[in-house]
Amino acid sequence: FRQAALRHNVAPIFICPPNADDDLLRQIASYGRGYTYLLSRAGVTGAENRAALPLNHLVAKLKEYNAAPPLQGFGISAPD
Repeated sequence: FRQAALRHNVAPIFICPPNADDDLLRQIASYGRGYTYLLSRAGVTGAENRAALPLNHLVAKLKEYNAAPPLQGFGISAPD
């Protein structure tokens, strides 16, 4: 999808799971554009109200690998 996205001037956004290893972080940094979607936790969106793991190390590694800026995702579990 990355090549098609770039061909149509759409930034390919890659998802970074909280348990990503260095190899995956390097790939995400290399291929992603626009921003990096950083998951708050593994599992179902909105099932918990806090991150399962500290994410500072992932943000630091993504920055080290010159990834697109990370934006932390969060789940919405109730309509209010």
